[in-house]
Amino acid sequence: MELIRINAPTLFYELTREYFSRNEIANSLQAGILKAVRDGIYNDHYLAVIKDGMETLSALIATPPHPLIVSPSTPANVEIAELFLKDIFSSGKNISGFLCRKDFSGILMEKCSGLSHRPLKVFREERLHSLRVLDPHEPRADGFLRKAEPGDSPLLTDWAESFKSDIGEPDDREKSRDLVERKTNDGMLYIWDDGGPVSMASCARPTKNSITINLVYTPPEERQRGYAYEAVYAICGKMLSEYRYILIYTDLGNPVSNFIYSKVGFIPVHDLTHFIFKDA
Repeated sequence: MELIRINAPTLFYELTREYFSRNEIANSLQAGILKAVRDGIYNDHYLAVIKDGMETLSALIATPPHPLIVSPSTPANVEIAELFLKDIFSSGKNISGFLCRKDFSGILMEKCSGLSHRPLKVFREERLHSLRVLDPHEPRADGFLRKAEPGDSPLLTDWAESFKSDIGEPDDREKSRDLVERKTNDGMLYIWDDGGPVSMASCARPTKNSITINLVYTPPEERQRGYAYEAVYAICGKMLSEYRYILIYTDLGNPVSNFIYSKVGFIPVHDLTHFIFKDA
């Protein structure tokens, strides 16, 4: 068994294409991030595979300072954990933590503390959901879906900052503004409008067959009116004409969002644990 660190994104793509295709839904996060790396959106990256002979056992991707993502099909194996932990720590990459399948989490916590003397803590328990067919629709709110426009940027930047605050991520208004402007220019950011913007949601990480919905946010004064449900449902209707399935990640600590997405038609795929370093 060996770990191969790869600097060239195109080579990494060629080495992992067949591996990712075996379970396209589960590997969609890494596939989408790899596309962004290849498109030059991320300047810094860490790419590696773990192989046993000709067989690929794991793919690893990080775009520092974001966490290292361990492919969900990676066997929960002590030797594998030691291989990638030693390599990522020796690489000098400033990652914030790890994202891995939940049943890998115990091994990862134990080995990380021993190898780096930087113990981990759980930041968030997540669940990946997929959608192939929309459930029958019963409108829950007035309004309509529209794409975000440049004039919406100041408000949506505020909402993006509030969204990050809600999920415990650090504020950075400049990055939030850049994100909103990029997604607006790419036609990937949507607003539910009921006499004005009342909710937003975004599309992200398109691959050949899938696209992910994220950045779903409704300001507190507009919640419990069905706006987020309508926005997500409408976006899914549009995206299913272009993609085989739609994906969404949810915080398992937020039962409201998990309930809303189940009503749209999303079904669970697997659970993940997002770790960060305790000293971060």
